Amino acid sequence: MSVELYCSFCGKSNSDVTVLVAGPSVYICDECIDLCQEIVLERRKVKEVESVDKNAADLYRFLYGSAGGAFDRAVVCPHAILQEQTGLDEAQIKAAIALLTERHMLQVMPCGEDCSLYLMDGLPAETKFNDLSQSYSIKANVLVKPNPEIKLFS
Repeated sequence: MSVELYCSFCGKSNSDVTVLVAGPSVYICDECIDLCQEIVLERRKVKEVESVDKNAADLYRFLYGSAGGAFDRAVVCPHAILQEQTGLDEAQIKAAIALLTERHMLQVMPCGEDCSLYLMDGLPAETKFNDLSQSYSIKANVLVKPNPEIKLFS
């Protein structure tokens, strides 16, 4: 009888993953290894950008954190929130976005007045094309400023 082992990070069993690597009293699956490699590479890229432009690195960190990090890669954010949260002015944000776009770390899609959709490292995992409407459906986090006159959540 074989013993069922589980990934110490995500909890998946060895029968649910391709590879389960054993460590000293811990296990990690191939999917979590891939995710960890992605996180390490992401941090290296941000450090490289930071050596060129600290503002670009700060902007990316804010967007990456707002998007949900390694799991989700899209966030809709009004320009005012971007300026407020990063402390950058419009010109600094524009320069930072240009650098991040040039390095293929960010794509920007306007989606309304003074608001944009920011995609980290290309397209997020949950992107679907609708043939009928000829449009994309993108799972994204949305940042909003609370308005005391509007009750969003009960």
